[in-house]
Amino acid sequence: ASDGFVAINDLENFSGDVKYTCKTICTVGRSNRHVHKKSVETTSWYPLDTGLFLTNEHQFNGIIYNHHMSPIATKHCLVAVANQSSELKLVDLKSGSASHLLKGHRKSVMCVRWSNKDEFILASGSKDNRCLIWDIRKAKGAMLSLDQYNGEEASEYEGGNTAHTGNVNGLHFTSDGLHLVTFGTDNCIRLWNISTGRNTLVNYGKVDNDSRRTVEFSVSTNGLPDLIYMPSGSDIEVFDIFQGSKIDTFRGHYTQVNCCTFHPHFQELYSGGNDRNILVWVPDTDTAYEEYLLSKDKPEEDDSNITRNPVTVDTWSSDEDDG
Repeated sequence: ASDGFVAINDLENFSGDVKYTCKTICTVGRSNRHVHKKSVETTSWYPLDTGLFLTNEHQFNGIIYNHHMSPIATKHCLVAVANQSSELKLVDLKSGSASHLLKGHRKSVMCVRWSNKDEFILASGSKDNRCLIWDIRKAKGAMLSLDQYNGEEASEYEGGNTAHTGNVNGLHFTSDGLHLVTFGTDNCIRLWNISTGRNTLVNYGKVDNDSRRTVEFSVSTNGLPDLIYMPSGSDIEVFDIFQGSKIDTFRGHYTQVNCCTFHPHFQELYSGGNDRNILVWVPDTDTAYEEYLLSKDKPEEDDSNITRNPVTVDTWSSDEDDG
């Protein structure tokens, strides 16, 4: 939270009711000698042991915008840290020191994300409008600099091609690690093919982004189709990740939405905002399954939605009462 507190809540709902209160397991507050003195901007679970989680404990100069640990790493325990420096820092949990300094950006690094496919591949976004892809085993600099023009047109910005024409302050790999979604203050979302480094040119339209912080958006897993959940003002915009079409708008927060994350096992979305609320967005699975069964009984040529997954965005509620 902005007051430096950290809270852990149990999300399991045994009541069977749509509306329920999550149990608070523990808090790191004023009575704890490790409580943060300033705003906690980023937290994450240790991927291999949920008895351990990370906050901004390591000392850095300036604001820490974002940090991330690889969800699949077995050969390293590195935390990628984005802060006001142009150097991307990798902190080794075993020693507590910065083991790597990745140099390539010209301005502050705003966001970092490890690949879901390769434990040594890392993406970073910066105020220099660039998104760099790193292989941390190589010391020669970034492996790839993403180019929104795919090499066909040069950007005038600092004499080189960029991923966005604004700060890159949001990153997220797809669940298979084959694509990367980026978000910039040019109000654009872009989808990149990681194997080729090319912009797929999917058009999501204009999505307002004037944030000076990292935008914590999310991508769904095992959906038909998979979706992007993007905070935009007090709403959450939902897009088909490969078609670019806008599927829905979730409205429930009263003020700025700061973050959202998708739970792949429950197929639920969690969002937090400046209104001090954490909302849980739950699919209406009962109705969805009935619609799915009805669609299976119809001829394929008469129903364009015959392949629809029972738990998809079309059944999600954007009504505040169901949030």
